[in-house]
Amino acid sequence: MTGGRVFTRAVVALLLATGLSAAPKAAPLTSDGAGAHGFGLGGVSQAVALRRAADALAERFAARAEYGGLLVAESALRDGLPGDAALRRLLAAAHAAAGDVAAARDLLSAATPEGVDVWGAVARSLLARRAGDLDAAAAQAAAAIAADPDNAYARNAAGAAAAEAGDLEAAVSHFAAAVERGPEGAPYFANLGATLAALGDAGHATVALRRALELAPEDCVALIAAAGLAPREAPELLGRCLAAQPGHPQAAPRFVDALLAREAFDEALNAVDAHAAGFDDPERVRARIALHAGDAAAAQARLAAAHPSSETALLAAYAAAMAGDPASGAAIAAEAVADTDVVDAAARAALGFAAAAGLPPDPATADRFGDAPAARFFAALGAPGAPDFAGADGVSAGLRFAGLESAGADEAASRAPLALGVVWRDAGMAGPARKAFAAAVAAAPQSALAQLLLGLSLVEASPPDRDGALRAYDAALSLAPRFAAAHRAKAELLARTGDLGAARLHLGAALDVEDDALGRLNEGAMAEAIGDDAAARAAYERAVALAPDFFAALNQLAWHLAEREIELDRAQALAERAAAQRPGNASVLDTLGWIRFLQGDATGALTALRQAHEADEGRRPEITLRLAQAEVAAGDPTRADALLREVASGEGATAETAQKMLRER
Repeated sequence: MTGGRVFTRAVVALLLATGLSAAPKAAPLTSDGAGAHGFGLGGVSQAVALRRAADALAERFAARAEYGGLLVAESALRDGLPGDAALRRLLAAAHAAAGDVAAARDLLSAATPEGVDVWGAVARSLLARRAGDLDAAAAQAAAAIAADPDNAYARNAAGAAAAEAGDLEAAVSHFAAAVERGPEGAPYFANLGATLAALGDAGHATVALRRALELAPEDCVALIAAAGLAPREAPELLGRCLAAQPGHPQAAPRFVDALLAREAFDEALNAVDAHAAGFDDPERVRARIALHAGDAAAAQARLAAAHPSSETALLAAYAAAMAGDPASGAAIAAEAVADTDVVDAAARAALGFAAAAGLPPDPATADRFGDAPAARFFAALGAPGAPDFAGADGVSAGLRFAGLESAGADEAASRAPLALGVVWRDAGMAGPARKAFAAAVAAAPQSALAQLLLGLSLVEASPPDRDGALRAYDAALSLAPRFAAAHRAKAELLARTGDLGAARLHLGAALDVEDDALGRLNEGAMAEAIGDDAAARAAYERAVALAPDFFAALNQLAWHLAEREIELDRAQALAERAAAQRPGNASVLDTLGWIRFLQGDATGALTALRQAHEADEGRRPEITLRLAQAEVAAGDPTRADALLREVASGEGATAETAQKMLRER
């Protein structure tokens, strides 16, 4: 696995609100073995019964991340075991997990002698993490693991500290260790799945989250992460969380976002009403919903009641421009640029609204962002004559300008709606963007740029208007036959609908104008999918020629050769170059190991494939399967069988292959 990813505060809040997602259980102590009127463990003393009850609750805390029973029984335990310092450290950990910092600190202070045990270290780790001292949080989690290596909650606390520090790979390792030691702990699976999702490993994240939800169908950490992996199902998944925990502060905003993505504006408003406690400023959220719906007047009315903030100011700029006064919108947005919370969005709005109003941009904003693609794009729109979009590539998703040679983009009537549409689109307001681009096309139907942007916005509609998008792309290409971005957009849409042959033609046309290694890799994948190995090989060769140090291109060509068992010496050289660019990368090690296997180098194959499996942490069954084959060749059938059983327990073609291999052994 690669390192160095930044773990954002928003994701941290989602995954790990020390979360360890278990909320305190309201069950009576009897659910953990105590009777309704005491601790009915006939024949033993009250103190012994209480100690046994505390141990049982501690075991439940460790195994399942369920600390609520301890909080329910706290008074009885403290009264019955007044001098038990270890109990106080255990209760401190429960309070720290529940977010009661003051109570946790008081309990730790009262736990004399302080001692070093797993729960005291867990409590100190959680408190340090809440205080922002991530080094101390990690150190205390390590101390907890040293005190009790089999404590799943200690592993989970270490994962939480690693994740918030930005080391997702380490976090995955800790959460995986928690799952291994606490296989009935839904929060452990939820945190593992959510972190895997943040790493982009959707397949294994889905497996972990599915298990979390089998154990705890209302686990909000798992539901929120699953919603991120399955946007179409997000409203239903987030709704389940909110039904269990109304006003959940992470689920409620995401629920509204998911409804806005569906353009379900009335439902979004109802969600704000039902879960107002989950929003910092419900009126501001209602204003945002109105903007998404294209209702500027309603947005302005809501903003009048919203709390002053940088985000409120930005929404006010949007509302002014949407109401037909982009000049005022530009002025309001320019003032908001000074606030770091919204600086990028505010700068884009200030520049875009000024272009829409036919005004020069705010000097301070222009000076600060003059080299950014957005600044160059809006400056080009606002300049007299035919616009020069040099340096504006990437101003909006899917928008580049190579091959845009048609007249029409300089039609004055289309410039204002184009500027507004780009601002709306990048603010996530699909409906207003679509309306603006349609207005640009109506004003200047000969503008290939307007046609492309209309097509992109139609694909993003809910539901997507694919036929309308294809018509817009065709119109753009009839006006500018070499417009690479239009060819790419059409290729992507055709590929989604399964027409890989036509998609490949349009991608090829785009690459004839603007060649790049990633595009060639996509071209090769399409060619392979339709069985054209020669074209796939040519595309991968071209990718390597364009980017000789691009590890993905090197690895893909190496794998293409290895999979066909041809030119293995060259494949090895390519894979070794890829490995030099990405040491420790699981995919590259897998390729290199398999090439060595095919060359008869059993020792070298086993070394590389074991490294690949370790780096991948067993998440990709195809890597595990190839390692199993290498283990057989190296004379370790026991190890191979264990690996094959691991793969065979899954689903899909790789699992079926493993099942067949086991039957044949």
